[in-house]
Amino acid sequence: MTDNLDFSGDRPLRPDDPDYLGVNALAVRLATILRDKSLKDGFVIGVEGQWGSGKSSLINKTISQLNDSSKTPVIVEFNPWLVGDKRDLIAEFFVSLDEALAKYSARSEIKGKAKLAAQTAKEGLQKYAKHIATGAKLLSAASLVLPQLKTIADILEKVLPDLDDAVTSQPLHEQKAEIEAVLRDFSDPIIVFVDDTERLDPAEVMEILRLLRAVGDLPNIIYVVCYDRRALVRNIGLALRAKNEEEAGEAYLEKIVQATLTIPRPEDFALRRWFLREVFAFSGLSADDPLLPDVASRLKAVIDMEGGKFLSTPRDVVRTLNSLKLVWPAVRDFVDLPDLVWLHLIKLKRPMLYAWVENYMNGFAEVARKTASASDADKQASELLELVKADYEPESINFYRFKEIIPGLTRSNTDDGERKWTSFRIDQSEIDKHTKARRLGSPHYYRYYFALGQNSGFLEAGEIDVALNEIRIRSEDFNKRVERSAENRFSDGELHFSVLFDSLRSSVAELNDSQARFLFDVIADKTDAAIQNSPDPYHNGIRSVWAARAVLKDIVAQSESRRTWLIDFFRKGQSFSFLSFVMRELKNDGRYDLNLEEKFVVELGNVFSERVVEAGDVIFETPTPDLVILVALRCTKEPDQFRARLNKLLEKDENLILLIGSENARGAHISSSGPSRRPLDLDVFTKLTGNDGIVDRISAIIKNRENYSQNIQLAIDTIIAGLEDAKRVKSDNLD
Repeated sequence: MTDNLDFSGDRPLRPDDPDYLGVNALAVRLATILRDKSLKDGFVIGVEGQWGSGKSSLINKTISQLNDSSKTPVIVEFNPWLVGDKRDLIAEFFVSLDEALAKYSARSEIKGKAKLAAQTAKEGLQKYAKHIATGAKLLSAASLVLPQLKTIADILEKVLPDLDDAVTSQPLHEQKAEIEAVLRDFSDPIIVFVDDTERLDPAEVMEILRLLRAVGDLPNIIYVVCYDRRALVRNIGLALRAKNEEEAGEAYLEKIVQATLTIPRPEDFALRRWFLREVFAFSGLSADDPLLPDVASRLKAVIDMEGGKFLSTPRDVVRTLNSLKLVWPAVRDFVDLPDLVWLHLIKLKRPMLYAWVENYMNGFAEVARKTASASDADKQASELLELVKADYEPESINFYRFKEIIPGLTRSNTDDGERKWTSFRIDQSEIDKHTKARRLGSPHYYRYYFALGQNSGFLEAGEIDVALNEIRIRSEDFNKRVERSAENRFSDGELHFSVLFDSLRSSVAELNDSQARFLFDVIADKTDAAIQNSPDPYHNGIRSVWAARAVLKDIVAQSESRRTWLIDFFRKGQSFSFLSFVMRELKNDGRYDLNLEEKFVVELGNVFSERVVEAGDVIFETPTPDLVILVALRCTKEPDQFRARLNKLLEKDENLILLIGSENARGAHISSSGPSRRPLDLDVFTKLTGNDGIVDRISAIIKNRENYSQNIQLAIDTIIAGLEDAKRVKSDNLD
């Protein structure tokens, strides 16, 4: 990929710049018109075109054509927008004219009578300018009032040092007659280019037009004035304070401009072809790249469809290219180029839709990660349909193209039988597809499109790539990475673990059997550490469970032979809490997701329950010992024998404390009129163990808690808090 991004700075084309839109040909024709001898009596030509249509580019190319001719005219380039004070506009205009005549006189080929005529014209225009600025007689004759004349006269005194100290007493009409005679005998025309008038405010526009009325009829001077007609007419109307601004503005403009040349609107295909060529150039993508056929074809489709709608002027092309070139070096490895181009085209002409997409993807990412629920799915869809109705009519093929970029949009049946659009539908296969290609619709990559990097709560794409490579070579470094991810947190407290496995999920299908088995075993051994370190103890690391379980299921679902790996999963896996979560799901019809027969699930349950019995005291050190035991009891073929072994283990007070003192052992009581409670119901454990002495033993443990080691004091605190909440819930119910 190229590093030569070549920003244009939103400037017009220079004479030597590539011409993709036929500006050169138009410049040749305009230069021919300006050399025509029939314009010797003076003329004002309006070059009309909307903002960004290429008026300044045409002027640059035309000046280049005039300078290359055998007889170069006097060329004056006057940009009123660069004049700091509108009161200085007339003075600055004559300064520009004076400088152009001086350069013309200094040319080596200007000799004899031609040189004398140029000098005489220069001096005559100086005196004429002085008179306009101080006497205002010409302006009075034109029924105009020029404010701040003293200021302009002062400026002219400074910038035109050759002027006499006093204003000549020669009548203005005599001065004008003299300058007209000199200009008629002048061998070459004086061509004045006035650009950027659409950037002026109404008062400044009037100053320029008053200038043209005052000097526009001087012979042998041709004025080429560039403007956006709609903007100029409106500013004239505002300056005149007319009731009908457009009508008054048009009438006034007609008195100034004698002929117009309209910048032709570029053919859509020419703008799109130019844009596509530039995108290929800065991205390094080839139109026929055999490795990226989908990317190239989608890029062309985006530029044809969205580019056809939103690229209407050369400035649109330049601005969008600059926007893309600005971000490309930072995100080139983390985005899909067609989606990035699509987004920046939307940003150019549909800023409200751009804002909607950013806001929606923020919410979609949270819903996909299960850190938020979609409470406003219908509202989001309704807002979208309103924003896109002009460009992506909901029943059109264009809207379905839109859906391919923005995930989670679907139609659902309402209670009255109608079908309406809604949003935030989570389709994991769709998310995996977007994530694998690093597209805008990926919850893991979308922030690169807006913020040049990931939000807090996401891992950098480079880190995910390294992790994938560790899996492919079955490196011990991946085990260490997972261990760190079960400890490291983002600023919001979320563990890296769940985000790591969410990010890996889209690549599971690419792993061969040995790589997939390596990842499978890491999940079986390391997930409990993440559950233990969950920022929300009550949920017992449910985000980590979901993320690991999703990857596990994707691994197993790839082939029937991999399903047999589940036997080793329950026989050897070290993460007992995670094993119990998975086993509970399989028993609760989760087997259908993996196409497992009920007989096989029963076999897995037996393996798990036997494993729990064999594990002994280790079970009580897991994050959720109550869940492990409850699921194992549900799976065993011999529940009485299982309870007998369990009670043998619970003869140790430490094991009983760890079982009942786990956060998962407490329930949840949510009240609309009072605070939420986390009650502990000891009857649950009486039924679980079949031991009626549980309640008395817990009371004795609390009474004599100083007899127990420091490492289980937290569990005792949890038991006490749970029992107190149970009393409060009972009291609340009585009230």
